[in-house]
Amino acid sequence: GSPAQADNSESITLTYKVIDKSGNTLPNQTITISVNNNAVSDNSSVVTDNQGEASFVVRNSQSGTTTVSASINSHDISTDIIFKPVIRTVVANKMLSAKAPVTGYAPVDTISTTAGVLTYSISPSLPAGLVLDSATGV
Repeated sequence: GSPAQADNSESITLTYKVIDKSGNTLPNQTITISVNNNAVSDNSSVVTDNQGEASFVVRNSQSGTTTVSASINSHDISTDIIFKPVIRTVVANKMLSAKAPVTGYAPVDTISTTAGVLTYSISPSLPAGLVLDSATGV
């Protein structure tokens, strides 16, 4: 249903029913649709079934209002559907803190700050002659 996520995966299904002036359903009628706002439909035209119904699936990767226009025998109808923005949360920084024993020296604190890839630093600084690889922490 509407609204759906604008992720080009979540969809909205629209079902149209074609009837005549007397209210009788009309099977085997071709309905064509068009969409705006960069939306896509699985089909641009569908033939109504025995109950006079035809369904269209619409997806979008752009948020906002999408107008779906359906047409049959020179009769048009428009429907607005809504695709809402996809909100993704990315953790920008993580901190990992641990005591790391260094042979022959007092333990030092290791602190890692990351934005997806762990990098290592030591506080206080390492004694002279010792080196820390910031990528591996060794």
